[in-house]
This record gives sequence, C-alpha cells and structure tokens, in this order.
Amino acid sequence: MSASTIPETGTRTGTGTGAAGDTRRDWLLYVGMGAVGLAAAASSYAALQDLAVRTGWWSWLSWLLPLTVDAYAMTAVRLWLGRATRNRQARAWAKANAIGGIALSVAGNAVDHAASAGVITVSWPLIVAVSAIPPVTLGLLVHMGHLSTLPPTDSPVDDSPRGPVADTATAPQQQPVELAEAAALPALPGHPPAVDGAAKPRQPRRAATGSKQRRALPKGMSDDELIGAARQRIAEGGDASATWLMKTYGIGTGRAARIRDAAYRAPRLAAAPEPTADRAAPIPAGPAPVVSLTKSSNGTGTDDHELPEMEEEAS
Repeated sequence: MSASTIPETGTRTGTGTGAAGDTRRDWLLYVGMGAVGLAAAASSYAALQDLAVRTGWWSWLSWLLPLTVDAYAMTAVRLWLGRATRNRQARAWAKANAIGGIALSVAGNAVDHAASAGVITVSWPLIVAVSAIPPVTLGLLVHMGHLSTLPPTDSPVDDSPRGPVADTATAPQQQPVELAEAAALPALPGHPPAVDGAAKPRQPRRAATGSKQRRALPKGMSDDELIGAARQRIAEGGDASATWLMKTYGIGTGRAARIRDAAYRAPRLAAAPEPTADRAAPIPAGPAPVVSLTKSSNGTGTDDHELPEMEEEAS
C-alpha cells in the first residue's frame, strides 16, 4: 500500500491539514483554552475571595480560599486524566474529587453572588461550611496522593514468594529433559522397567522372627493345688520361686510369694487320735534320743543317764 492511499487521520488546524503522524498543534485551540481559563479563574477568584470576607476571614488571608478550591479541583482533574495514573482506584478517586471540586467552586460563586444581591443572608451554617473547606480539601488531597503511589492494576502483580523457590515458569521446560535422561538410562537387571500408572506388586509381609508363642496357663487352680505343685518341684530338685510360679501359673506377685512360703514350710502333722480301752496311745513323734558314745565314768560305755522308758511302753 502506497503512502498516497493512506487515509488522513489528522485534524485540520489553522496552519493546514496534518497527515497521520503529524505532531503539529492547534495553537488556536490552546489560545482559546487559555483565555477562557484566565477569565474563569479571575471571576471565580473574585467571588470566592469576597465570600471569604463575608464569612469572617481576614482580608489579607481571603485570597487563600479561592486558591484552595481551584487548586484542589485542578489537581484532581490532572490525576484523573493524566497518563501517569495507572491504578483504577486512584483514578476513580481523582475523578470523584475533580467533579466535587468543580461543584464546590460553582457553589461558592453562586452563594457569593446571592449574598451580594441580598437574596440570602450570611448565617452561622454558611460560616461553618466555608471555614471547613481548607481542612477537608487537604485531607482529600493527601488520600489522593497515597492512592497515586499504588502499583498499576493493568500490569500483573508479582505475588511469587521470595527466597530459594523453584521457578514455576521454567519447570515445564526442564521436565522433558529430565524424562529424556530417565528414558536413556538402562534398566537394572532383574527388575522390570517401571510403567507409569501400573500398580506395584505388593510385597509379602515377612513373619516376625524371634517371637515366642505364649504358653497357655492353667486356670482355676486353688492355693492347695499350687502348693502341691510347688512341693513336687522342690522334691524333684527344682526351685519353686515366686518368679517361677508367676510365669508358670500366671498368678500375681503377692499370691506367688504366699504359695512359695507355704511350699517351703514343713507340713503340719495330723492330730493323734484319742486313746481308747482297746487301743494304747500312739507314740508321740519326736526326735530320736541322743545316745552318747563317750566312755562313762563306770567304764561300761553307756551314759550315766538312763534312756527313756520307751521300750517298756512299746512292749
């Protein structure tokens, strides 16, 4: 496509028609804007200064009221329409403040002209409202300046964590290389190659080695039976200790100690029957008489003391 066929998109200016890419400016537009701006600023300045004097401002400080209102509106418009504002929240806040600043200037001019014409009288609500304009506009501008420092909403925000974390953008690129390297490695002998998604065979669980099967313990044995078993073990040359009783018969520590003590004690003798007319009294059991084998004084080899008359009773 030749340059002659390109449609003209430039604006017609006072010096000629500009083609596409023409950077010439319309000076007549800027002159008109400047003239209107100066006239509006002068008239608004005079009305707002007079309103400040009517509401009790000192005359040498009355010029600060129009400066505050007009500068506030101009700053908000600049932040609203400027290219440097890329945050949506800041642009929306600047738009609302720009419209509010212009409306405040219009309201101030109207109130001053109405007071000059005698339509309204200056009362205390009007004085309070005019006196509150400087601090309120200052707070709004400070908040607007804070919003202008926020990051742009059009560009993606970097929320990636800081520190030695693997980059997710490069991970998909490295994955094919790792898979290729893994495929190039030969499989180990005796092991089949792993297949993705295949179920791994479950290895059999080895039986526990060294575990001793617990011996079944006799139940319901009385103390007499336990004492008899302990005495039988003692007779066989074993040791009927409390530990052996607990392990063998599963009894408690206190009961095992009691059975052990009873087993080691000598059994009680049965009571002798009462003598009757046809039956003599039994010989009482007791230790055998001790016979001294030393030579006696009479030289007979027997002791001077006579043995008990056990032989006579036995006969």
